[in-house]
This record gives sequence, C-alpha cells and structure tokens, in this order.
Amino acid sequence: MPDRDAADGSRWSQVTYTLDQGWRIQLRSGEPTAAEIELVTAAAVTSFGAHAKLSDFPAAAELEARPLRLVHLAHEDGSAVYLQAAEAGADSTGRPDNVYNHVVFDRRPEEPTPPLRPIELWRSPDLLAPFAHLEVAAARLRAEGMPQRGGIVTLDSVVSFVCDPSTWRAGVLSVLMDAAAAALRGGPPVVLLADSQDTGALWLGAVQRLMAPSTARTLSWSLYERASGLAGAWARGVHIAVVPRVDAAESAAFAGAVVIDEAEMPAVGQPGGEPHSTAAGSEVTASDWSAAAQMVLVDDEIARRVLVVLDEVVLRVGDRSLDPEWPLAMAVVVLGEETRDALDAASRVLLDASPDGIRRDADLYERTVAVVSAQIGSTTWGVWRELESRDPRSSLLVRELMGSAYLERCLSDEEWLLRDEGVPLPELALLDADRERLAALADAAIADIVRRADQREPANSAVHALRLLDVVSRAGLLGSGIARTGPEADDLLRGAAALLVEERGVPVAARAGAMSLPVRERLVVELEAVAAGRDPVPGAAAPEEVLRWLAGDGHLLPSIAERLSVPVEALPPVRLSLAMLVLREGVPVAGATATVAYSLLSDYAVWEQIPAVDRRPLERAAALPGAVLPAESAQLEEEFGGQLPEALVASALASAPMGDHLRALARRVQVSRPGSSCARFGLVRLAMAPSGELVADQTALELRDTVLAMRAAADPAPVAAEIGPRYLVALLSTLGQLPFEREWRASVEKALRTEAASGERRRADAAATTLALLAREDSLERAQAEVGLIRRFRDASEGAEERLRQKLTAGEHAPRYALGLARLAFLTSEDFPDPSLVDPRARALAELRVPDPAGGTVRLLDRPLRELVAAGDLDPEAIAAVLVDQLGAIVTLRGAAGGEKLLTAIERSAKSWQRDLRGTRARGSFRDGLASFLTDRKDR
Repeated sequence: MPDRDAADGSRWSQVTYTLDQGWRIQLRSGEPTAAEIELVTAAAVTSFGAHAKLSDFPAAAELEARPLRLVHLAHEDGSAVYLQAAEAGADSTGRPDNVYNHVVFDRRPEEPTPPLRPIELWRSPDLLAPFAHLEVAAARLRAEGMPQRGGIVTLDSVVSFVCDPSTWRAGVLSVLMDAAAAALRGGPPVVLLADSQDTGALWLGAVQRLMAPSTARTLSWSLYERASGLAGAWARGVHIAVVPRVDAAESAAFAGAVVIDEAEMPAVGQPGGEPHSTAAGSEVTASDWSAAAQMVLVDDEIARRVLVVLDEVVLRVGDRSLDPEWPLAMAVVVLGEETRDALDAASRVLLDASPDGIRRDADLYERTVAVVSAQIGSTTWGVWRELESRDPRSSLLVRELMGSAYLERCLSDEEWLLRDEGVPLPELALLDADRERLAALADAAIADIVRRADQREPANSAVHALRLLDVVSRAGLLGSGIARTGPEADDLLRGAAALLVEERGVPVAARAGAMSLPVRERLVVELEAVAAGRDPVPGAAAPEEVLRWLAGDGHLLPSIAERLSVPVEALPPVRLSLAMLVLREGVPVAGATATVAYSLLSDYAVWEQIPAVDRRPLERAAALPGAVLPAESAQLEEEFGGQLPEALVASALASAPMGDHLRALARRVQVSRPGSSCARFGLVRLAMAPSGELVADQTALELRDTVLAMRAAADPAPVAAEIGPRYLVALLSTLGQLPFEREWRASVEKALRTEAASGERRRADAAATTLALLAREDSLERAQAEVGLIRRFRDASEGAEERLRQKLTAGEHAPRYALGLARLAFLTSEDFPDPSLVDPRARALAELRVPDPAGGTVRLLDRPLRELVAAGDLDPEAIAAVLVDQLGAIVTLRGAAGGEKLLTAIERSAKSWQRDLRGTRARGSFRDGLASFLTDRKDR
C-alpha cells in the first residue's frame, strides 16, 4: 500500500508498468517508495482479458473504443491507489497481448482539497494508455501530482444521466446508493451489470455525487471487472465492481454479492418497511438517503441546485468523516420549499448523521436544531423515549441536542421529577451554549420551588427539591460544583437537612432515592450545621437509614476520606456517624478506625464513658490488618494516655511492618500500658527489629505467651517478612522455640521463598537456611539445623550474647538473663556440633562458668539461684517458674536426642541445687514442684 510518509512529503506519486523485454517499471514521478513499487508489481494487470479481441491492425476509432480497467482502492491506513490498465498490443520483441498499467498513489486522500471524487478521473488525459511498442517506448508522464479530471463524469453529465426523461433511473440509483452505503459499513459487495464502461462510470458518478468528496474517496470500486476476476477484486477490498453485460450469465461468480442490472426496474423499497429487491433476487435495506434522492433527482434544474448546495454545505462543515447520507439531507433542508417533498426523509437523516463540524456554522446549526426540535416529542417522557431509542452510533451532535431538550423539559416538570422510578439522565456532554441556557433555567426552577414550598407538605417539597438539585448536579449545570449554588438552593438544602436529622427524614431519603456525590456532600455540610445545635449521641447524628442513604455506595465520602491522615483530627458529628457506619459494615478503610477513636476520645476522654456507643464493631474493625497504623496509634497513646482500647493498639503492634512509627509506638506503650499485652507485643516487635534489641524486665515465659497471643491478633504476612538472622537469634535465645508452627507457617514460608530469591546474598542465605530448618520434621535433624542456623549468623548471636552478659554483670534480674545466656551459649557451642552428643552437651551446660560478684567464678546455672538465696528472695513460685521453664525448654528442644541421658544429667543438677537451698527456709512447695516436674518428665 502507499507510504503516507514519503521522503519528499508529496501527496501524489505515479508509476507505469509494462512488458518491455520483461515486466518492469517504465516511468515514475513523485518519488514512489519501495512499498509503492512492491504494490505495483503485485497488483498490476498482466493479462487484460477483454470481452472482444482487437484486430491485428486496429484503427484509431477501434483503439479509442477498446476497454480500459480503472480501479480505485481505499486502504485501511488511509491511503489510496488508482490503477488504470489497457491493452497495449505487441511488445518490442513481437510478443502479443502486452498490458500497460498506469498507477497513481494518493498518500493523503483525507485532505479536503482538491474536492476530488475518484470516478472523475475516468478517461483522464493524464492516465496513459499507449498501444504498440513504439507508443509505449515514447510514452511520457504528462503531469506530476493529481491527474487531470476526465470529461465523462461531471456535474452536468451526472444530472443529465439521472434525470434523463427517456429512461427512469431512480430505481436502480436508489438500490445502488443503499447497497454502496451498506458495503462501506461492512455489508456485501455490489455487482453492477452495465452495457458500457461510460454508463458504468456515470452510475458510480451519481452515487459519489450524492455524498461528500472525502466519503467518495473511501469507496473502492473496479470499472470493467470480468466475472472471473471478482474473487480477487473482493479480496482487494472492492465495494462495487462494474461488470460487462457479456458476463451476466456467470451467476456463480456473483455469489454473496448484491447484483444490480442497470437495465432493470427493481422493486423500490420504503425506509423502515420493505427492502429494495432486484431482478437477481438481491435485497437491500431502503434508506431515507435514497428516498430523498428519488424526490429531488426528477428535474434537471432542481437536481443541479441540490448537488451544488450539497458541495457548499460540505465545504462549510469541513469535508472530514461525513456519513454518506448527510450532505444530501442538509442540502434538502437548506433549500427548504424547493425540496419540501424530501424534507421528511432528510429530517430523519439529520437525526442520525449530523456531524460535529456543523457547530462552527451558525446557520446550519440552527437549521439542525429546528429539525431536531420538530422531530422529538413535546413532553418530557416523549423526548426521553426518543433519546433512549437512538442508536449510540448515531450523530453525537443530535443526541446532545436531544439531551438538552430533555433537560429543559425535565427541570420544570414536577411530575417527572417525582416519578417513582427516579429521574434518568443521558450520558452526554452538553454544548456550551446549551449549558448556559440550561443553567439559567435551573436557577429559575430552584427559585420557583422555594416560592411554592408547601409548609403543609414539607416532605413532598423536600423530595422535589432534592430530585431537582440532583438532576442539576448530574447534568453539570453548577459549574465548579454544588458549593456554588445561590441562596435559593441553600434554602432548599437547609430545609431538607432539618427533616433528615429526624425520624421523619427516613421516608424523605427513601423516596428521594440515590443522590449524586456533590449533593450528598453538600447535604452533609447542612446536616452538620443542624446537628451542631442538637448535641447528638456519637454515631447517631441522623437516623441510620438516612446515614446509609448519605453513604451511597457504602464507602466513605471524599470529604471524610481526605481527613483520615496523620496527624489524626476529630470529625464533626455527621461525618463521625458516617465513618462509624462504615466500620459497623466491616468495610476496611485505612485511618478510619483511628479517626473515629480520636473523635470519640476528644469529646469524652475516657473510653468507657462514651455514651450509647457499641464499641464492639470499632474494635472488630481495628483487628483488620492495616486498620490502625502505628503513627496513628502513637498519636492516640501520646494524647490520651492509654485510653484507646487495647485491641486497637494491639493490632498495629502485631501486624504493621517495622519502621520508625512502630518502634516509637512499641516504646510508648511501655509507659502508657506497663505490663499489658500491648507492652509485651511491643517488646517482641523490638526484639524482632533489625537491631535485634532485647528489652529488660521480661521472662522467657512472658515473651513466649506474647508471641502466642500475637499469632491470634496479627496478620502474619508483615511480621513474617521480617524473619531473618537477627530475629531468629533473638527469639531462639529468649524463647527457646520458633514462634511459627501452624498459623504463620504458610505466610512465613512464602516470605522466606521471596527472600531466598532476592539479590542480597546475606538475606537470601538467611532465608534459605531458615527454610531448611522448617522443612525438618525429625527432632534430631531439626536440632542440628537450628544449631547450624545460629552459627551461620554468629555476628547476630554475639550481639545478643553481649547484651545479656552486660545485664547479667550489672546484676539486673540475674535469673532471667543467666538462663537466656546459658541457652545461647549452649546452642552456639563450637565444641559440641553434633546434637546426638547429649551427655557432653548436658555436662557443658552444667559446668559453664561465669564471674560471680565476689570476683570468683560460679556455674552459670547455679548463679541465679545463689543470688536469689543471697537476696532472701525464695518465693517458690518464682523459682519454679524460672527453673521449670528453662529445663522444660531444653528437654523439649533436645528430647528426641537421647532424652533419658539428658534427663539424668538435669536431675543430677536439680538435686545439687536442692541441697544448696536446704535448711535456709521452708521451701516445700518448691521442692514438691520441682520433684513433680522431674517425675512427670521421666514418666513420659
């Protein structure tokens, strides 16, 4: 196909192609591109196949009458090509049946000038058709650019042809017009049987004259196409093929096409009724376009005026993308009384096909508006029905005009505004001129409602007002939005708000139906003003049915959502009620939970003193992952000192990814909620932080319980993503067990697989090793993998060990830190890498020595007990909790690796500790508890 971006930027190029010692390009102009040359060699005619053979030595008259084939092809890329082929006699070698091809490329046929209709090039003197090798050799292109028009198809010749009083051609023309329009829109191709090429050209000329030139340039046709070549023509995209009458009997070749004989008298159909019917049995849907043509092409003078005006209106709107039917219809309307018989058909065409370009011509626009107004109904319902019946592919301009007419009637039609089904609106933009006019009408309608407001029927007046404001808002008649309304609209909204905050507003909301977002937002403003003077119960600034109506789709209004940010702000009563409604519905909205809690505490300070509020939905909403962010919780903790329900804070601590805000919250709750589950959650998260910090004043048992509680409170994914060497070391050294066995396992493994595939080597190693640990089902293998994991990340364990030793040396809560350090040393011991060596490991644990306060050394597991003795702190339950938890963790972790021997070693140490304590104070409960523990473990 032609190259639309030729190197020299020219629109036209030409090429001739013929047989001269082989098929070759002979002449060229306009710098044809490689793609164009390729098209010539592929599409050129090399065997003409005329229906009558020329004589051996044809005279000039015979040559003048010889058939020519002219093809016009409109390509999908917007370019076009003209190909004329003619018999050329013998070539220079004496070989007969040469064909001379002259090809013209139009690279930009969409350009409106020149206003060429392709068939006008028929028999152009610039299209070469030399005969015999001497003429072929002497042939020269006569002009560059567009070829000169021929003299066969002109305005005068077309008028004379279709209005010839001796031959009625309106029937064939009607069928041909409608078949051509259908083919342009993807319908079947058309075969026109003609007695001569010139009459075939005039038929094509008549069809093209009745449409805009640019539209005619989208119609592909072949003049003098033999029946045997039709399949190829259809494949090339031909819409109409003019076939010589001698091929009329080749009916099999016409299959699938509309067949029209220029000599027949078809049965002419009616628009919306019976179709056209041809002698060959083809049926074609009749249109108003062809009906209008029948009315105006009966007199030479009228026909000429119509076709002249047709070209004028095309120029006035700009000849681009016009429907085939529109120019004739517009010309008929412009001529008015001269063509009144065709006005009805033309008016119907304008309803479907008026182009947007008509907006820039005031006269044509006003004429179109008048036609549309006359065609649509006079009632609101009638206009809406007409608008709804429009094909969405029909004229956008006309649909907009109908939309404006509908809105004009709708604004003043109270019965329509109050209909039970609601007020429909077309999804169309308004023309600027109509927008100003309709905005003025809307203001007048609003003022009229205010004047006529019935104090005896306030509910009815409120529904009327809301429906009208909703229509005005949805139609975009308020410029920058409903906040721009004048005092009349303010009065309407204020009156509606006064009803809506009370129970009598429930039926008003139900009857008003769905409202546009701008109306609901503006109503909230007015409702806040009313609610401010009523001091409503939190969450009940209006009846729940009204709140649901205001919420619309169940999501927060933008005016509320934009306030859900840090720092948190209190919401006024109506917006607070709407936010609480969303939370009751279980819709997760980031920031909503914290904002509602902040709003409630801002008024009442103490959570339990908030009146008539069911706090359970709020707490359920807070438990949703991401519902409360650490930054929000930190602000609430700072301002309200632990008044926020613990569940709200726990969710953030358990689920939020680690960051500065979470770290600040974790430390804050140690002050605002000491000893609470939130405080313990915070400590565990700090232990899981990249710094691996371990926090004071926590026993192993407390931390383990906290992790178990976090399993129930947390979405595992964010926490699992923090799994790494420091986290594992911190927890293993503190808890003695991995904190993910069931609930978190799937999420942990997913996060670890992602980490293992990461490009950061250390993170990938940590993840891969942890995955290997999780995969171990056998206790012995698991223990071995656990030791390997700790050793792999020794630097992290050394950090934990150093902090524990500092705490121990400082004498702070020695039992707890001694036990933690003992476990860490046991797990990271380089001397006993094989978990099966139970006895040596047990001995190593028992003999591990650390400095004592007197400057000597003492066994690690003895020191906490001796310090307890020295301090006189021999509470049996405290000692049992520390010792039993420590021994139980070791037994659980190593139980499968020679459990009996390990129990023996532990029992030996336990009896030694009992002897050390004997006689100091009555300690029966401790001894009994420890003996019971050892007996229970041994019995297992």
